[in-house]
Amino acid sequence: MVAPEVGVRPGGPAEALREFDDLRTHLRDEVGLAPSSELIELDHAVATGDLIDHSVTAKVGGYELHERFGAGVFAVVHRATQTALSREVAVKTIRAELATQPSFSRSFEREARIVARLEHDAIVPL
Repeated sequence: MVAPEVGVRPGGPAEALREFDDLRTHLRDEVGLAPSSELIELDHAVATGDLIDHSVTAKVGGYELHERFGAGVFAVVHRATQTALSREVAVKTIRAELATQPSFSRSFEREARIVARLEHDAIVPL
C-alpha cells in the first residue's frame, strides 16, 4: 500500500479529519505504530466536542449558539438565540466529518423537512 498523499487540500475541517485518520491508519497498518492511549482519548474528545468551551457564544447564520445540550453520532444540538426574533431555539448541526458527504447532507435535510411539517402542542416548531 502506498502512503496517503500529504498536502494542503481544499475541503475544510472534515477533509482534514479524514486525511488525518487515513495517515493514522497508514502508520498503524503499514509502519506498525499504534496510537497511544492518550492520543486515543484526545481523538475521542475532539470528535465528541468535549474540548470545546461551550460557554463561548458562536454566531451561525441568524443564530447565536450557546451551550451544547445534546450530541449524537451524527450531530450536535445547541441552545441558541434566533437573533432576528429574539427567541430561544435549539439548533442541530451536522458533525464536521459528515458535512461534506452529500448523501448524509441530503438525509439531514430530509429529516428537517419532515420535522418541520409536524404540528402538535407537545412539539416545538422547527
